[in-house]
Amino acid sequence: MMSLAGKIKSIGILVVGIGLCGVFFNNCAGSFGEIESSSLSSFCSPTCHPETANIEGENIDIRQTTESYMSLLNMSKADFAGTDFTEVMNEQKRRRSLLPQDRNSALVNSVGVLSQSSLAGEICRVFVSKKAATSTLFTGVDLQKTPSETAEAAWLATYDRMAEQIWGRALRPEERAAVSEFIKASITETADSVNLNKTSGTQNLESANLAIMMCTTVLSAPEATFL
Repeated sequence: MMSLAGKIKSIGILVVGIGLCGVFFNNCAGSFGEIESSSLSSFCSPTCHPETANIEGENIDIRQTTESYMSLLNMSKADFAGTDFTEVMNEQKRRRSLLPQDRNSALVNSVGVLSQSSLAGEICRVFVSKKAATSTLFTGVDLQKTPSETAEAAWLATYDRMAEQIWGRALRPEERAAVSEFIKASITETADSVNLNKTSGTQNLESANLAIMMCTTVLSAPEATFL
């Protein structure tokens, strides 16, 4: 049986790369024109950590992507400190050459989508660990409990709210059906997981992993990145 970690990777490819992207790509393709820098200062600006700013050969798109992810989740630089900051910066360095240098829909490819998913996963990891407890996105979801102790409907409602906030629209019926099927399968699988009763901070490890996966698939979709 595939582990939850393996399923996270698979669903990231399936739902974002094939399913959801295929469904809504035509709606977002027109948004790939030139975009101005976000009003949120880059992660990180010279006033934050000068040693990380204006890295030689840096793909500016990696900054715009990170800024976009943070803004969509209502996060700020203050939410990243210590090892969280280091890990996100390392992920930026790993992915910066893999994102398209030009805002052109013809340059979107699987490598770029997976690179965005990987970076989004780091942002979502920090979001879930530090902000989920107070975020209205997770209303009805208790991350201190196992996935099955939260109703499937509550998990699905969380995904609905994420889509509304991050994509600016509700899930379409076919998207909702795919997400519902994934949530159901994940809850069933985690019932036999060796990590079922393990914790990450105050959160149940499997519930935290499921929350990170859901956040990642929504955040790394083209509709979120190229608003």
